[in-house]
Amino acid sequence: MPSSETIMTAHVLNIIRSEQGVSRADIARILDWSRSAVVQHVERLLSYRLIREVGVAASTGGRRARV
Repeated sequence: MPSSETIMTAHVLNIIRSEQGVSRADIARILDWSRSAVVQHVERLLSYRLIREVGVAASTGGRRARV
């Protein structure tokens, strides 16, 4: 049986697959998780080379989001 960490990482991957150009903040909002939790799982996916960052989103007044 997969660990809860693996399941949570899979949830993040599913959001990334279904929402093109989604930022970490977007994922946190969609899943109702903290940004730090999302960052942990995104970093894991990046290290496994299952995802890649493709740039930054347009600014909406604050720091531009990486997508």
